[in-house]
Amino acid sequence: NLPTTKAPNALVLAFQNEMNGYLKLLPKDLPQDRFKQFVMEALMNPELQRCTVDSVIVSVMRSAQAGLPIDGVLSALVPFKGQATFVVMVKGLLQLVRRGNKIRQAGFELVFESDEFRFNPVTREVHHIRIDRDRTDPDKVTDAYSWFRWFDGYMDYEVMTRQELDRVWRSSPAQNGPWKSHRCSMYGKTVLRRGAKRQPLPDEVLQALQLDE
Repeated sequence: NLPTTKAPNALVLAFQNEMNGYLKLLPKDLPQDRFKQFVMEALMNPELQRCTVDSVIVSVMRSAQAGLPIDGVLSALVPFKGQATFVVMVKGLLQLVRRGNKIRQAGFELVFESDEFRFNPVTREVHHIRIDRDRTDPDKVTDAYSWFRWFDGYMDYEVMTRQELDRVWRSSPAQNGPWKSHRCSMYGKTVLRRGAKRQPLPDEVLQALQLDE
């Protein structure tokens, strides 16, 4: 079994010992001071301090590899059963997708029961008219799709049915975490991540997507 932290400064000490290695992994557009600041703030989380030191070290390393600060907006360290997990948030995922030189914009949409929706799997074209006014109830979601606009104007779509989305939910070890409290966002993130895998993205971005999954 991996050792758990015994004192509030145990994680800070572990981070300081590994700091130079983390900083070498950061992309040029992420200031080192900003990265260190958010890590230090995250390590003050009492729940995170009860996680194994090694799991926290690995999670921070993955955040550095992805080039995403642990600020709770782009990414986060989530404690789960004594283990820390690096989680890419929806905004962080969008930032990763736009990091290459091919994708200009990206996003996702949820389709609700009363909406008008069609998808042509041959041409990969989507027709979606929002009709349902209540767009917050995850139980009313029928489909989700992500879209990617390339710099040359090409549009690509990825569509997942509610059944496909729920299979991902049921297979997740964090079913009672963000899937329970933010299911609509998780539906969107799931289809966005799947669609991103088909895009012409840099290898380091594809690796970050794989780690998040």
